[in-house]
Amino acid sequence: MGHEITSFQTDVIKRSFTIPVLVDFWAEWCGPCRMLAPVLERLAAKNTGKWDLAKVNTDVHQEIAMEYRISSIPAVKLFADGEVIDEFVGALSEAQIEQWLQKALPSKYRDQVKHAATLLSEQKIEEARKLLEEVVAADPNNNEAEILLAHTWLYEDAKKAVKLISHIEPDSAQYDLAETIRTFGRLFELAE
Repeated sequence: MGHEITSFQTDVIKRSFTIPVLVDFWAEWCGPCRMLAPVLERLAAKNTGKWDLAKVNTDVHQEIAMEYRISSIPAVKLFADGEVIDEFVGALSEAQIEQWLQKALPSKYRDQVKHAATLLSEQKIEEARKLLEEVVAADPNNNEAEILLAHTWLYEDAKKAVKLISHIEPDSAQYDLAETIRTFGRLFELAE
């Protein structure tokens, strides 16, 4: 269940290295905030162990609201590994929030994807590719892994790279990267 924070650093930032933390920025006088709060509480209870809910009263914690550029409430930000990984503003329905969470919550393969990204930065393409193929096979909707896997193929087989990410839609957090790969893929095909 959600709780009002006592220390943002401890309750949100440090905690988010263990489990994602959904932060509800709200205020007493905000009608939509009062509509959203019970929805978030229900979802938090239903998803115990997947993510934690923390509440930040923007009237009490103005410095935190300013730091995270809260200009309209309710505002909801999802933290993982100490950073905001996704957010929304306004009172969404329970179904909309569940759909958002499915896309926003980090995959259980997050550490493997991070390791693959490190391998890529070290130019260990084959090792990264093998690891990413395993992740994509186990989690076919992991767009981040698909983007990295496409990157491993881009210079060797541009068509394969483009095909890997062809289904990534504009509402995906990875869409801009997918578009970049598509553009390079087309250029490489033209150069052949």
